[in-house]
Amino acid sequence: MQSGAVERVLVDVDGTLCWNLPRVCEYLDTEYGVDIEPDAISEWSYRFEGIDAEIGEVIERMLTQRPAWFLSDLDPVPGARAALDAIGADNEVWITTHRPPETHDLTRAWLADNGFSYDRFVEDVPGNKARIPGDVLVDDYHGNVRNAVDAGMLGVLFDRPYTEPVPGDRSVRVSTWADALEALGVGSLSAGPAPANRGETQNRSRR
Repeated sequence: MQSGAVERVLVDVDGTLCWNLPRVCEYLDTEYGVDIEPDAISEWSYRFEGIDAEIGEVIERMLTQRPAWFLSDLDPVPGARAALDAIGADNEVWITTHRPPETHDLTRAWLADNGFSYDRFVEDVPGNKARIPGDVLVDDYHGNVRNAVDAGMLGVLFDRPYTEPVPGDRSVRVSTWADALEALGVGSLSAGPAPANRGETQNRSRR
């Protein structure tokens, strides 16, 4: 995109900033004896025949029964922290997750523990994320990206086994955060360590 075209970037969490499916697969194995790898979950509404439940139902159970275990120790997606730093140098970064509000403290703690900086954590995210004022949505769910594109935003869709194409010249499908930065016209990722004062910046508001 042209310089100056982006002011606010909305960023999802699961599948975008962190890997949640490995923990889902671990839960399925320990609780139900279902042996499946994350890459085998090839549809957004994937159904596990052994327990007759869709992945959304399984995640809801995890969020209800074991939220801290589920959300507190997830691995970040490679390059995500540095990418948010790069985007946030000249733009606002708003975290927009459809996780239930009662888990937001766990999500904020995970973001802090992993050194993520952002301007705002949106507390009440509508079903249609395009209703949040922004210029770009970065997400791993094609439905959210489609809504963003339909609303005139740029939609950056992370390519996962369960994502479907979103047509239109305002939709960009990426595999890595380096690809996402290129789509946004933002400088490349830094390979250097986090700043020494990261404990201050990870929760700061750049407003």
